Amino acid sequence: MKTFTKFLALGAAVLGLAAGLYESRAIARQAADLGRRRQRLTETQRTLAQLEQERGVMRRDLAQAEEDSGAREAEAAAERELGLTPQSEEWLAKFKELKRAFELRPDQAIPEMQQLTELDWLGVARRIPMDPENDYRSARAKLREWAKYKFASRLSSALLAFEDANHGMVPGDLSLLQPYLDGPVDPATMARYEVHATGKASDLRRTKVIVERAPIDAEFDSRMEIQPTGGFGGEPWKGSGVIDDMQQAFARLKAARPDGPSDHAADVLPFLQTPSAFSLMTGLAEFQRLHNGREPNDLTELRPYVTSPEGRAELERLIKQKKESP
Repeated sequence: MKTFTKFLALGAAVLGLAAGLYESRAIARQAADLGRRRQRLTETQRTLAQLEQERGVMRRDLAQAEEDSGAREAEAAAERELGLTPQSEEWLAKFKELKRAFELRPDQAIPEMQQLTELDWLGVARRIPMDPENDYRSARAKLREWAKYKFASRLSSALLAFEDANHGMVPGDLSLLQPYLDGPVDPATMARYEVHATGKASDLRRTKVIVERAPIDAEFDSRMEIQPTGGFGGEPWKGSGVIDDMQQAFARLKAARPDGPSDHAADVLPFLQTPSAFSLMTGLAEFQRLHNGREPNDLTELRPYVTSPEGRAELERLIKQKKESP
C-alpha cells in the first residue's frame, strides 16, 4: 500500500489537480477499508478473549473434577517445564510420592519450602530414594535441606552486603539484614534462624555467625550455618557437639592471641574439649605438617591421619554428610 500511495503522489505531481482528487478518493476508500478491517480485528480479538475465558473455565472444571487437583496441577507444571517423556514416568511417580509424604505429615514442612518451585520438588525427588518403610523421614529431610540451601544463599548475600555497609561488622540481630535481602521474607522463616556470633567479620573467619535454631527431625536433618565470609552449609544436628567444640576452640585461641588467629591446627589442640574433636584436629595438624601447612582439599584426605576410633567415626560421618549435601 505504501508503494501504491507513493505512486499516486508522484502522479499528482505530474498530472495535476485531477489526479490529486483521484488520489484523495482512493485514500478515503482505503481509510474506510482499513476502518472496517480494524473493526473486524477488534471483533475477532473479543471472540478470542471469550474463547480463552471459556477454556479457562473448562480447565478449572476439569481440575476440580480431579481427586487431587493440587497434585495434578503440580504434575502438569513439572511436565511442561521439563518436557517429560514416557521414560521419565519414574521421576514423576517419585515426585507424587514426595508430595504425598508432606500431605501425610504437614507438620514436617518448614516455611522455607514456600520458595520452592515444582522443578525444585521434582529435582529433589528424582535423585533421592523414597523410604516409606521409615515414614519418608529421609526424603522429607532432603527437601527441607534443599529449601534451606536456597534461603541460605539469599541470607548469605544479605550478610555480605551488611558487612560492606557497616565497616566489616556482623549484625547483632537478624532483623538488621532485612533491608539487604533481595525481597520480602516470611517472618516465620526468619524466626527459624538466629545470630550465633557478633563482632568484626575478619576476626570470625572460622565461626558460624548465623545458625538454624532447631531441627524438625534431628536424626535426619542438617543444621544450616552461615559464616561471615558468606559460605554456608549444613552440619548434622546429631553429634554436632564436635563442630561446636571446634568453633569454641578457635574463639578461645583468638582470645589468647590478640595479635591474630592462627591457621595451624596444632595451635588449636590445647583449647579442644571433646576426644572426637581432638582426634580430628590432631589428624589435620599432622596433614598440615606433612603438606607445607596447607589444608586438605577434601575431608577424605584426612583418613590416614585420624587414628582414634571416635575420631574416625566422626570423620566418616562428616564425609557422608558432605557427600549427601546439595
